Amino acid sequence: ERNPVLVLSGTRRIELGSGKESNIVVLKNQDAVLVNNDSIIQNTHRSETAQDVFNEISVPYGKKVAIQLSDGTRVHLNAGSRFNFPQSFRGRDREVHLVGEGYFEVTKNEGQPFIVSTPKVDVKVLGTKFNLSAYSSDNTCETVLLEGKVEIRGKGKVFNDKVYLVPNQKAVYSA
Repeated sequence: ERNPVLVLSGTRRIELGSGKESNIVVLKNQDAVLVNNDSIIQNTHRSETAQDVFNEISVPYGKKVAIQLSDGTRVHLNAGSRFNFPQSFRGRDREVHLVGEGYFEVTKNEGQPFIVSTPKVDVKVLGTKFNLSAYSSDNTCETVLLEGKVEIRGKGKVFNDKVYLVPNQKAVYSA
C-alpha cells in the first residue's frame, strides 16, 4: 500500500489520499467518519450489540495519520502502524489496538478507562499524554509518559505485574 487505508466495520475500504498526513475524525452521534476535513463517510454497524465491530487504519511507511476518536481522544499514528478502534466506546472501558507507534492525547474519563492493547503490553490510562511504540518487528515495546499517569501490564509469562509511570518516565518491555 502506498497510501493509508481505513477499513470501516471490517468491510468498507477507503484510501485516505496521498498527502503526507491524513486526518480522520470519528463523528460521535452520526455513525460516520470525516476524512481529511472534506468527505463524511457513513459507518453502519452490522450489529448493535455491546461488542462493537472495530475499524482499522493501516499506515504505510512514509505516511502519518491523525485521528480524533469519538470521545475526543487524539492519536497521531506513525508510519508502518496498524490501529483498530470502535465507532463509539460503549463498554466499561475504551479499548483500542495498536501495532506500530502512536502518540496519544487521551480525554479524561475516570469512569471509563482508556486501554491501548498491543501484542506485548496493555497500557491503561484515565486521561493523559503518552507515546507508545510497539512495532511487531521490534523485540521491545516502549512507553514514554508526558502528562498524567499510565499503568502498563505485560502479556508475557514472566511480566504479569503492573508498572506505573509518572511524567517524563519511560518503560521498555523486551520480549
